[in-house]
Amino acid sequence: MYLEKVKIHNFRLLEDVEFTFHEESTLIVGKNNSGKTSLNEIFNRTNNLKNKLKIEDFNIKSFKKFIDFFNQDTYNKDFELPTVSITYYLKYSDNSDFAILSDFIIDLDDEIDYVKLLVNYSIRKSEKEKFYDSGKKFVENNEKNRLITFLKKELSTFFEYSVISIDPSDENNTKEIKIETYNNLIQNNFIFAQRELDDNTHSEARILSKVLFKTVDNKDLSSNDEIEKNIQEIQTIAIDKLDSTIQTQLLPNLKIFGYPGLNDPNIQTETLIETQNLIKNHTKICYEGSNGIKLPEDYNGLGSRNLIYILFRLQQFYDEFINKNELPGLNLIFIEEPEAHLHPQMQEVFIKEINKLKKDFEKRYGKKWPVQFVVTTHSSHISNQANFESIRYFSRKSNNNIEIKDLKIFKETNQENANFLHKFLTLTRCDLFFADKVILIEGQSEHILLPRIIEKFDKEYENKLSNKYISIIEVGGAYAHKFYKFLEFINTYCLVITDIDFVDKNGKKCPYDSDLELFSSNYALKNWVNPQSQGKLKIDDTLKIGVKDDNPKVMITFQIKNNDGIWPRSFEDAFILENYDMFDLKSLSNESVFNKAKKINSKLDFAIKCGIENNTHWKIPDYIKKGLKWLSEVGD
Repeated sequence: MYLEKVKIHNFRLLEDVEFTFHEESTLIVGKNNSGKTSLNEIFNRTNNLKNKLKIEDFNIKSFKKFIDFFNQDTYNKDFELPTVSITYYLKYSDNSDFAILSDFIIDLDDEIDYVKLLVNYSIRKSEKEKFYDSGKKFVENNEKNRLITFLKKELSTFFEYSVISIDPSDENNTKEIKIETYNNLIQNNFIFAQRELDDNTHSEARILSKVLFKTVDNKDLSSNDEIEKNIQEIQTIAIDKLDSTIQTQLLPNLKIFGYPGLNDPNIQTETLIETQNLIKNHTKICYEGSNGIKLPEDYNGLGSRNLIYILFRLQQFYDEFINKNELPGLNLIFIEEPEAHLHPQMQEVFIKEINKLKKDFEKRYGKKWPVQFVVTTHSSHISNQANFESIRYFSRKSNNNIEIKDLKIFKETNQENANFLHKFLTLTRCDLFFADKVILIEGQSEHILLPRIIEKFDKEYENKLSNKYISIIEVGGAYAHKFYKFLEFINTYCLVITDIDFVDKNGKKCPYDSDLELFSSNYALKNWVNPQSQGKLKIDDTLKIGVKDDNPKVMITFQIKNNDGIWPRSFEDAFILENYDMFDLKSLSNESVFNKAKKINSKLDFAIKCGIENNTHWKIPDYIKKGLKWLSEVGD
């Protein structure tokens, strides 16, 4: 059995979303404030249905509905108050444990292989009128602040959880499930982002030791006869020594003060040493040093401590799972930001190896572990190494609704592109998933100069484009088109800066000449203008930079002809034309600009010299300026 999907309604940022899970591990990526934490938190808050929700846990759009309820002149029992709900879709097979599932399966269709389970947080029907009366008095007295305080403090006394199993073949066929039965179905565990590993106060310095002994608690050390025998011997020696000390040193002094008197009892000692507490309270994690010296746990690097912490916690979760009287059907483990303090290579290894832990634990301890991992990350190293189909992309739309994109769906419909993108992302370590906007560029010159160009653009237009989280990706002239559908899929604004790359009918590079029949050798540009065409893209004055009606979130910009009839063919040509005074050109023409650019031996040296050594006295090529202006105006 595994969790295939959930639908979440009205919880914090998640107004109405559907989230699908990978069978082994699911990776959640996306910008800050895009709902990733809200997803983890609803599983945490509904873990055992003892955690009551607060008014702040409802989606913000619900607040008006609460106010409207109290603003009614009279109580209306049919008024629908906001609810928070999560619907589970649990997939099972012939090998699943039907003893666990028996209470939840209510359909009779052999073709159906999943359980649909609704967990609802809603007003108690018997308390609805009382809830109205309690809040109405604040409305009548025009005490809005007191109404809000009432909702914050008292909402949980009127609302309750309910669990309902729904027949997938007949939505009207339902069965109420006891809370205790639901609590035994799934074990949710969490490793939160705030792990306090960098807190060196005395109370937190031994956090690894604390986590270790939570794991040890799951194993009854006192059941080991050899350990217990040794502990008893120590206990006997300690009691005898302590009792002797009391009799010979403490009591004679007390007798001076008349104690013990006639009716006073003598003092004796009794010492009980519990194996579990003895080990727990007097054992510390150390690291092997040199010459037999052991180093305390906070002497190790934060990255190593973070990794050890995560592994200890996973061991603890496994032990909790297999030691329950009634084994749950599933263990969901949420790990927030495992990349904390880990160097890039360790991050990549972590996400590739996490699924092997399940098999390793099962092999070592001989008990099955039906576990699914849900990993939230801001690391491009982790996201680029994960299986493409396991990634879920969270984004926030302009109306503040959260949108969740399942990359498995993209891969199923764009197999070739998905394979290319996964390889590309893995090799380049780009931060595409975490950017507000994206710029695709062609080569090294643009890559080095573009950050400087954006600074100049912002200064010239009093803009703040450099304050946005922009991912600049170097894709060459042949691959930008492979990103178009993906960028459309994840709903991200993208500027493509490319070259027109004139060639003659023989495919030879050449300057622009209006008397010649010229073509573009740029495959990304050809694919943009006419993706169905099998021939070459002919150069003429109808070529325009801009966006297309069927994909308004992607703009492509390239070199265009100036008023003097000069048409540069590449970034270097355009830069030279815009800053001709820097390059000692005797005359301005298509041929002179082309020949000057042709003499550039190293585009890298060209970009460093122009952009870094001479970083103030040059102008931005016009076609790039137009593209940046569009990018600065969209999506804000």
